[in-house]
Amino acid sequence: MKKKITLNDYGLFVEAWLFLAIARLLLLFVAFKRIAPLLGKTMYENKKTAKSFSQTELFHSMCIAIARGSYYSFWRTKCFEQALAVKMMLRRRGLISIIYFGVYKNLDNNKINAHAWVECNGIIITGGQNVEQYVVVSRFEG
Repeated sequence: MKKKITLNDYGLFVEAWLFLAIARLLLLFVAFKRIAPLLGKTMYENKKTAKSFSQTELFHSMCIAIARGSYYSFWRTKCFEQALAVKMMLRRRGLISIIYFGVYKNLDNNKINAHAWVECNGIIITGGQNVEQYVVVSRFEG
């Protein structure tokens, strides 16, 4: 059975779409050294906290909103833009999250691939596909 789209779902979609636009503009016009402080403090160890059912439901709704926002955007909305948008959405709700930046070397074409993803309370909200193949080069908590 398909879930009925609620007014809250539409609100999350609009918020995700706007934050995706802000993230894209930041990446186009602001140097990363100026964006990094907005991401939080550099982390050196991974802390896990308990999660509630309502948070799990919120995270799932955010994931869907980001996917919809990306689909309906005419600008680039790859993993970095999505991670920045989710980070802003979580911060707006007072939730602390971790944004990860990872790399791996593709042996088929000998190229280095980069990826960004966001985790909050042990749940990967965006960019969670195949993260185990990436070596984390940096992470920010905040």
